[in-house]
Parts: sequence; C-alpha cells; structure tokens
Amino acid sequence: MFHLKNRLEKYLLRNVFHSIVPEMVITFDQKTGLAYLNGKPIGSQELRNLKEEVKMFRKMQISGILLNTIADQSRTIMNEKAASYEDMRHGKMMLHTISTQKSILDVIESAKILDGN
Repeated sequence: MFHLKNRLEKYLLRNVFHSIVPEMVITFDQKTGLAYLNGKPIGSQELRNLKEEVKMFRKMQISGILLNTIADQSRTIMNEKAASYEDMRHGKMMLHTISTQKSILDVIESAKILDGN
C-alpha cells in the first residue's frame, strides 16, 4: 500500500502540481567530475544512457528550434517590446534558462562514468 501511495504522490507532483522532483535535479562536482541525481552519484549505465540521449538531442532539429525560439522571444521582449525594467529582466531570465539548459547538457557530457556500477 505504501508503494502505491508513494507512486501516486510522485505522479501528482510531476504531472499535476509541476513541483520540483528531487530525483530529476542534476548536480555536478567539478573536483571529482561526478554527476549526481538527488545527491546520489549517477550509476554508470544510467549515465551512459543520458550521454547518448544528450548526443541525440543535440543532433535533433527540435533542439535548435527550442533554443532559437526562446532566444528570439527574449530578443523581441528586450529590444522591441520593452516598456519597463521588468520586461528587460524577463528577457534576461529567458536567456538564463537557455544557458542553464546548455550547461545541464554539458554536465552530462563531461561527467565521469563510475566503474563497477
């Protein structure tokens, strides 16, 4: 019963409330070169899979469409439609989102694969 309750809670958090799910947050230790999900090192097979997904995603047309569409909207907001400081800030936040997405892909690509997992 507990397992079902746990699964239901995770489903609601991910799909209904759009909350942050700790199991899906990646961090990177620059000293060791290890990547972590929810504070735990990513297993070797899971990291290999993620690296392949990153390679494929970077080659996909949708990758460029997503990044360029957000960048274009940001440029439009900041350069053409800005009426206040908040408009400029909104555009900068969009650019920051792009930067964060790219850095996540870079972290996965550069992460060291643990041996023995």
